[in-house]
Amino acid sequence: MAGKRPRRPSKVAGADVAAQSDAKPRLLAGGNPQIGKADGDAPVQAYIGAMPGWKSGVGRRLDDLIVRTVPNVRKAVR
Repeated sequence: MAGKRPRRPSKVAGADVAAQSDAKPRLLAGGNPQIGKADGDAPVQAYIGAMPGWKSGVGRRLDDLIVRTVPNVRKAVR
């Protein structure tokens, strides 16, 4: 079958991110975790928690600073 591409797996929906938080995400070339797009604090915390080494600490500090500075901020992983 020339010209046919294999089907890609479906993308992760925002509701599925919480279910995947137990699984360890794959790290991309720059060392950042590969987590599906989603809105809310839970996916952002999962992303920060999956960051390797010192990046996780910097992510937590940055998140705290943003929440203090912009109290009603809408968080998302994009």
